[in-house]
Amino acid sequence: MHRLSVLAAAPVAALLLSGIVVAQDEESESQLGSRSINPEECDIEPLAAEDVGAVLGSGDEIDPVTFQVPLGEGVGAEEEDRIIETVRSVIACLNAGDYLRGAAHSTDNGARVLFGGLAANGPQALQERLAEAPVARTEEGYIRLISVTDATVMPDGKLAAFVVINEPTRPPRGQETLLFIFADEDGQLLFDNLVGFSTVSAEDLATPTADATPSA
Repeated sequence: MHRLSVLAAAPVAALLLSGIVVAQDEESESQLGSRSINPEECDIEPLAAEDVGAVLGSGDEIDPVTFQVPLGEGVGAEEEDRIIETVRSVIACLNAGDYLRGAAHSTDNGARVLFGGLAANGPQALQERLAEAPVARTEEGYIRLISVTDATVMPDGKLAAFVVINEPTRPPRGQETLLFIFADEDGQLLFDNLVGFSTVSAEDLATPTADATPSA
């Protein structure tokens, strides 16, 4: 059984992904819903700005990702549905530019993964950013969900799934493969961490490039 940290994961990506078929047929899209995820799907009650600011400005390090190959046991249909719902909700909030609602779909660690870059310029700038009204992406710049595959229960009890997206505002402006990790807190499945097997990063997801030309 091989154990990988996030730093060691990239060279093994081809081996992990070679057995994954990225389903793009009508049946797959029916299961996932529309690939173009409207910001209006980000409709959860937002967290308080001061609470999110405390998490992002705490100075705590992001938890390292360690996983085994194979990832774990497969999940049932109910858990697959919960994973897809969480993935869609997180992407909807990223498309909405809504940090407070995005954090509501995340653990504290997940919020730091997605939005930790907001704290880079100090606590005052962080609070100012969190107090701003969300600015949604234009439709041409929406992160699109292509597939969710290989959903598993990991040995530590967290869930994981490979998520293929199209992030049109960042090079290479094509499909990107991420390993999303989820934690169940009080019956709510929350985004907890990710591993990028291609060029996109969590910061890239949360902060689209204003002058980028979206791909078709």
